[in-house]
Amino acid sequence: MNGPDPDDLRRLAGLDKVIHEPGRLAIVPYLAVVEEAGFLSDMWTGIFSTIASELRQAGMHEYSIVSALLDRVDDAARQQGATAVYRISVQIGELSGVETGLLQEAFSMVRAHTVSADAELDITAIEAQWRCGVCDRVVARGQRLSCPDCQTPARLARGAEILLERVEMEVP
Repeated sequence: MNGPDPDDLRRLAGLDKVIHEPGRLAIVPYLAVVEEAGFLSDMWTGIFSTIASELRQAGMHEYSIVSALLDRVDDAARQQGATAVYRISVQIGELSGVETGLLQEAFSMVRAHTVSADAELDITAIEAQWRCGVCDRVVARGQRLSCPDCQTPARLARGAEILLERVEMEVP
């Protein structure tokens, strides 16, 4: 009798235990077939909250960013008496340290059970721009990060931001 395929074992060893832990994978088939489970909603909310917390602790800061974003959107929706949020627009600087694909993925997971459950997330990428700290001249992309005129070190003028730009919501 042959043992497990060594290539399969190597692939399994490379999986992130936080994300691929068998208990978490076990709930995926249920999520695929359960469209509405009111009696389970509190349990699912607790499970997803726990998973999101563990992902944040594992260094996936996109989940923390989405959680903070949704908190702000929920506050704004509550202040306006909104019944639903349809679109959230954000600006993400290329040097912000945020992976937009992971942010989109985190948004899809974390938005459940919020006023933004059916919302779309629009992400606008902001290109980094460096400027002279003295004369405010733009330093061309790919050039040494100092002013070509006065040699003053350049400062980052934009490209590190994470901004909530717009929220489209239903207000009765």
